[in-house]
Amino acid sequence: APRLVSLIDQVKGQSNEVQLTIARSESQLSQLAIAELERQAEQLERAMGQSQLAIAQLHDRALEEAGHE
Repeated sequence: APRLVSLIDQVKGQSNEVQLTIARSESQLSQLAIAELERQAEQLERAMGQSQLAIAQLHDRALEEAGHE
């Protein structure tokens, strides 16, 4: 019986370590996901700015062409 109690205590201790490791991993994964989403958001903002500039340039070009007719 003492051996069984010792084994149970070991399993409980290991279970606590596993839970702590899982919690740390979840936190790290969340931080990585947030960083990636922020990076993608910045890329989208740059792309939107570039597309708005391209639209403005097309608009200007169309006005210039219309003025030369």
